[in-house]
Amino acid sequence: MPPFVPPCITDKEAAYNEIQVAVDDAIARRDFDTYDAKSEQQCALGIFRPVMLNSVVETEAYIAFHPRIIADFATVEEIGRNMLAELDV
Repeated sequence: MPPFVPPCITDKEAAYNEIQVAVDDAIARRDFDTYDAKSEQQCALGIFRPVMLNSVVETEAYIAFHPRIIADFATVEEIGRNMLAELDV
């Protein structure tokens, strides 16, 4: 099973989880405008950290990405974007 990369880390978990309920409801109703708005609200509550967890429910032990992995990913992303530009996608 691949590790879980959380979208952000926050110290406002109650508010984050409250918005998550609205996000889940919007998905169930296929209300993607509300989904987008609520997702943006959620993102504003946290900050991205390059970490991973063993699972979605196990939130105690964060494992930090090694800086080389991040640099390697940036290279792969750059290659992909250049390929798309050449293909006019």
